[in-house]
Amino acid sequence: EGLDVADVVTEKIISANSIKEAEVIYDYFACDEIVSFTSNENLQMNEISANDFQGEGWSHTEEYATWTIGNYASLFFDLEKEKKSMEIELNNIAAENVIEVVCNGVVVGSMSKENGTRYEFVFDSPIQGETVVEFFISNPIRPCDVLDSNDERLLGIYVSKINFGD
Repeated sequence: EGLDVADVVTEKIISANSIKEAEVIYDYFACDEIVSFTSNENLQMNEISANDFQGEGWSHTEEYATWTIGNYASLFFDLEKEKKSMEIELNNIAAENVIEVVCNGVVVGSMSKENGTRYEFVFDSPIQGETVVEFFISNPIRPCDVLDSNDERLLGIYVSKINFGD
């Protein structure tokens, strides 16, 4: 509240091995730089470089995508050129979640399991420069509560790609 994007305190999971039976160990740090994001790039959430854009609420990078953890996740971009839309591709949405998507404090839309895995959000006015994308997840779940799994992470959406359109 009242912080500049560069001052926002974020949290990240140290590694998959830091997940213990009922606890997750977090490394707290302040974002000291927002990575520049060019118009020709897609943010591939299965690549380690995606960590450069992640704020709080993200698990470790996996083979196909990255899961959000908990009820909230954020991404930070420094958009070099004006963008009129944002495309998000998901590999999965955990359970019956409704995910509200917010860009620079403005609700741009929502995502849910019944509406598929690809979404395009068109902005009321173009955005440029420091940009914060936030995901508010209504009902994250732990795989161990609903499946035969040892995974105790509180999962929301499994994001594979994000792209901003001109």
